[in-house]
Amino acid sequence: MKNRRRLCMPLAVLLGCGVAGCATSTEDPSTEVFLATAADECDTTSQCKAMHGPSATDCLNSRSDQSVCMCGSDPCDNASPTPAPSPSADECNTTSQCKAMHGPSATDCLNSRSNQSVCMCGSDPCDNASPPPSPMPPTPAPPTPMPPAPPSNPNGCDYLIAYDADGNIYDADDIHATAMTLALIAEAGLQKCVVHFAYNTNLFGNTNQADLQHANVVSAIDRFGYNANVFFDVRGTRGAQHSAGKANFVSVMNQLGSNKRLVYILAGPMQVPYDFITAGPNNKEPFITVVSHSYWNDKFAVGSNMNTCWSRARCDCSALNNRCTASEARNTNYLEDLSVVLHHINDQNPPAFNSPVSSWQWLKQVDSDDWLFSAVATGTKKAGDASDSGMTYYVLSNGFPNGTSGTSKPSMSDVRRFFGQ
Repeated sequence: MKNRRRLCMPLAVLLGCGVAGCATSTEDPSTEVFLATAADECDTTSQCKAMHGPSATDCLNSRSDQSVCMCGSDPCDNASPTPAPSPSADECNTTSQCKAMHGPSATDCLNSRSNQSVCMCGSDPCDNASPPPSPMPPTPAPPTPMPPAPPSNPNGCDYLIAYDADGNIYDADDIHATAMTLALIAEAGLQKCVVHFAYNTNLFGNTNQADLQHANVVSAIDRFGYNANVFFDVRGTRGAQHSAGKANFVSVMNQLGSNKRLVYILAGPMQVPYDFITAGPNNKEPFITVVSHSYWNDKFAVGSNMNTCWSRARCDCSALNNRCTASEARNTNYLEDLSVVLHHINDQNPPAFNSPVSSWQWLKQVDSDDWLFSAVATGTKKAGDASDSGMTYYVLSNGFPNGTSGTSKPSMSDVRRFFGQ
């Protein structure tokens, strides 16, 4: 080793070395230690390891202003020729700034409180480990994000969502399906796209199920962050909530057009949807696609309060071997007579959304308090049957329905993947 200076230690000064450096040695090179004396490189060994990696073994002269990181018997600057970062960089104040500039490989902002801070990527300065294409300016401001492409609708939704559910009488599967539908929409992040949601819409009457349905809906609104102002508990009558729901639906219809369409998922009888649609302007009906899956809902009618069916073909009692009640046989209104688009899919009872309770155990992993599992798979009546929500899964998985029919046969594994399980 020629033309090097010895490590300046107090003992070295006694041997005739000046403070600027020692004379060139002629001793055995293996016993020599060299460094520049003006570095004052470190205070602790851990700082040396952060700068030079695990090969750093000591911070020599740590209490003086001539400290040097040692890698074995040599100064680390000699042992690893990677150039030290420029002392004038003052590159960062926090590790997060380093990550913003250099990506996840940045591990530390070394000397963050000084004016010689440097972003470290492991044991090397990030500028050495992965040099940027151009010098980074001191403490740069984060880049301005590019604005997103303008949405097709003002609220950022590709389409708007309306939903109708009964649940206030007959089977509890309607209650399970309503909870699952609201969870599915929230999982897709489309809560703001729900512009109308009416429930307990069977005008035949009420049981205590109306309260259960209402409790689940209120809990879901709070849990998932829905707009409570677009939810209406009709409670089986054409009362105040029916009127408020109708007014809301008409206001939604007034917004519709070729670039803003509405999918109306019908998980209850046809009567209340018919009431709401016919209250709005006829010229907006073509921008509404109604979706159904259930023969029972398609034709259900009781007395003078309910006399609307999906279509004549679905409600032709003679063609259906007289599987109609006397009231259903007197249906006089049909959704097919409107200008809305009718879209019917296969019955969702056979696929995953009507499954034994044992098949829904994974729902306990979806939330911390088992709310969704309790709402879907508990109780004594039809626990595990959320079949109506199969329509919601169909729409969310396939986008706005096109045409007049569709097929959806998800497995339970498909539903689990939708929830990231």
